[in-house]
Amino acid sequence: MNFPGQKSPDKTLLGYDLAYIFGSQTDVDIDFKQLADKFDCMRNFYKVGIIFDDGSRRWLVRPSRRISNANQSTVSHVVISKVPDIKQHCAEKVVMATLTAPSLANEITSTGFACGAMLVTLFMAFGAGATVPLTAGGSGIIAAISLSGTLATGAQCILGAGRLLAIHNDFGSDIAWLDSQDWYVATTTILDVISLVAAGTALKGTLDTYKLMKAASSSKVTTWLQSLSRVERKRITEEIIKVQNPGISSAGVKAAIRAGVYPKRFPGESLQKSLQRELMSAVTSASAFGSSSLAGTIRNPQNTLQSGRYVVGLLQSFSPN
Repeated sequence: MNFPGQKSPDKTLLGYDLAYIFGSQTDVDIDFKQLADKFDCMRNFYKVGIIFDDGSRRWLVRPSRRISNANQSTVSHVVISKVPDIKQHCAEKVVMATLTAPSLANEITSTGFACGAMLVTLFMAFGAGATVPLTAGGSGIIAAISLSGTLATGAQCILGAGRLLAIHNDFGSDIAWLDSQDWYVATTTILDVISLVAAGTALKGTLDTYKLMKAASSSKVTTWLQSLSRVERKRITEEIIKVQNPGISSAGVKAAIRAGVYPKRFPGESLQKSLQRELMSAVTSASAFGSSSLAGTIRNPQNTLQSGRYVVGLLQSFSPN
C-alpha cells in the first residue's frame, strides 16, 4: 500500500526489462511472466506490482494496477528475492525444521503433562502417608483402572521423551514415518484412551469427595486442607461410612461405630492427607485431558476409529480360517 506523501515504487525504481537489456541482470532464472499470471489468479494479488531484489538493489518488474483507499489496506507491490544456492542436505534440514517447529511446542507440552502426571502419581503412591478412603477409590475395579492409567501415563512419558530426543537429534523424518504407521497410531491411541478413562474415573472420585465434604462441612474448600473441627470430622466419618456401605441407615452407622468397625471420628491428619491426594488426583486428571487435547485422541478423534479397525484386522489375522 502506498501511503500519502510517499512516491510509488513505479516511479522511483528502474525497470527490470531495461536492466536485462543492458546486461545488469543476466543470471536470474525466475519466470516473471508465469509468476505474474499466478498472482492475477488470486483476488488479493490481482494486478499487483512486482519488484525484484537481487541483494544489492531493487528493480521494477511490473507496475501496480491496484487502487487503494483510506478504508481498506491493499497490497500494491510484492518483492521477490532469490535465495542463494545451498547444499541439498542443508536444504532438507531447513525444510524438516520448518515442518517440525509448529508441532514442537505441542510435543514439549504434551510430554510435560504426561511426565508431570507420572511424577505426581508416584508421589501419591509413596509419599502421601496414611490416608482415609473417602470414596470407592479403593475398590478392586477402580484400583485396576487407576493402575492401568498410571502405566499408560508412564508409557506416554517415555514415548514423548523419545520423540523430543529424536527431534533434537534431527531425526524428525523418523518421527513423521512413525506417525504414518497404523501400529504406532493404534498403540498411542490405546495408551491415550486408557489414560483418559483413568483420568475420568479419578475426576469422578474427586467430585464425589467434594460432594461428601460439602454435605459434612460448611467451611470453605481451602479450610478443609488446613483444619477440621471435631464436629466436622464426626460428620465426615459418618458420610464415609454411608459411602462405603450403600443403603446403611443412621442406626446402622452408629452400630458400626459402637462395634469398633469404624472410629467415632477419623484423625484430622489422615483426612487432610486424603484431601491432598484427591487434589493431586484432580491435577493428574487435568494433565491427561490437556495432553490428549494437544497431541492425543481429543485432538485427533479420527485415530480412535482408525485404531479400532487396525486392532480388529490384527485379531482377524490370527483367527483360524
